Amino acid sequence: MAKKTTKVSSFPNLVKNAFDEMVQTYTDLFNSGFIPAIPRSKKEICFKERNLTFNFCSSYLQNAGIRNGKDIFVWQEVDIMQVPDRRGRIDSVILDLREDVNVLLLIEAKRIADGGDKIDGKSVHKCEALQADMARLKDINLPGNPNGTWKISDELYTLINQYKPAIYRLALVDYWKWNGSKRSQTYKCMTNFEKCTGNDFIPINNDKFHDGLYFLNYCLDQIAPIQSPQTCCNHLLP
Repeated sequence: MAKKTTKVSSFPNLVKNAFDEMVQTYTDLFNSGFIPAIPRSKKEICFKERNLTFNFCSSYLQNAGIRNGKDIFVWQEVDIMQVPDRRGRIDSVILDLREDVNVLLLIEAKRIADGGDKIDGKSVHKCEALQADMARLKDINLPGNPNGTWKISDELYTLINQYKPAIYRLALVDYWKWNGSKRSQTYKCMTNFEKCTGNDFIPINNDKFHDGLYFLNYCLDQIAPIQSPQTCCNHLLP
C-alpha cells in the first residue's frame, strides 16, 4: 500500500456519527428487554466498560461499511509497556487508513460512579482514574508524539510510522443516575465532563431501569500532529 497523507477535517463527524449510532444501539437493546446486568444492590447496577468500546467500534465499522482488517484496523486491549517492564493496555484502538481519513484513534472507557478504581494499587475515584487513563494516552511513544514514555509493539509502531496518521484520543463514558441521589462528587464529575467536552450526557430512558436513568457521553481531542485547544478530562474533580 502506498503512503497516504493525513486528511482529518471530517474525522470528528465520523466519531460523532459512530457515537450516535452507539446510542441508538443501546436504546434498541434495552427497549427489546436485553438488559444483561444484575443489580448488586438497590443502589447499584453497572454494565462492564468493555461494552462501551465494543459497541462504539462496531458502530464505527458499520458506518464505514468496511470489515475489520480492510483499511480499518480495530483491536481491544492493546498492550503498552513502560521501561522497566511496567505494562498496561489501551482499551481500544482504531487505525483508519482510508485515504480520506488516515487517523489513529486511542480509546479509553470508564463508568462514572462513586465506586473506586485502582492506579498503581491505590484506590481512587473513577473520575481520577479516567483522568489518569487519558493523560497516559498523551504519553505513548508514537510517530508524531516521540516524547511519550509508553511503548507499543514494534510491529504496530512500524505500521503507524508508514502512514503517519493524525492521532486522536477518545473518552467513552457512561453514568448511572439514581433518583434522589446526592452523590455530589460524582455529579460534579459528570457536570465538569459536560463543560470540558461541550457535549451533554445522552439519556437512554427505559422503564425497566429500576429507579434510575442511564447516560452516555464522549470526549474527543487531537494529540498529533497538532494538539486540540481543548483537552479531555483534565479537571473532572474539584
